[in-house]
Amino acid sequence: MRRPKQFYYITHKDNLKSGILSRNKTTLWKLLLGKRIKSIHAKDIIEIRKNKEFKNRPLWDYVNLYFAVR
Repeated sequence: MRRPKQFYYITHKDNLKSGILSRNKTTLWKLLLGKRIKSIHAKDIIEIRKNKEFKNRPLWDYVNLYFAVR
């Protein structure tokens, strides 16, 4: 299996200084540090993912990284 050479992370350009954060970390960042994070999410997608889990952790604890952009 080939190893990916690049990863892609989709965010608003104003969020680039914050780094790569999961949705839960983004919320914590906003609350604790008063940072402004701009959201580009689609509300219908958020509703679908809101209660999903992977390995007994909320999906929002993970960062969405993309390997093979087409």
